[in-house]
Amino acid sequence: MDAHGKTEEEIRNGKEKRKKKNPVIAVAAKVEKNLVHLVLRRVQNVVAAKWRRKTKALIKEYVLQKIHNHGKQRNRNERKQRIMATTIGGKISRYSSLNPNARNRVKPNPSSLYSILCVSLYLR
Repeated sequence: MDAHGKTEEEIRNGKEKRKKKNPVIAVAAKVEKNLVHLVLRRVQNVVAAKWRRKTKALIKEYVLQKIHNHGKQRNRNERKQRIMATTIGGKISRYSSLNPNARNRVKPNPSSLYSILCVSLYLR
């Protein structure tokens, strides 16, 4: 038993669990956080806050897929992210059915945020 009342075995298990974190995912998550932030910054002046919150998860999912493969080339990556954020953000707000003066008003079901995001990503 240690000071916190844990047995030797519990301590050992805890250490093993800590060790198994995947470094790639850690990097991806960090990068992805920045990118989501960038995307949302570009979306936010057009689209309602409620929609932004719901979209965050979708963007994260998309970004994680994109970034999973190249966490190593940092600077090139960051530049790439900035460009990607601009295009995703621009397209989301430009084609969003929630944006009354969208350039090219695509009208998916407004409650289906996923379809809006898909449309915007497809239009990249």
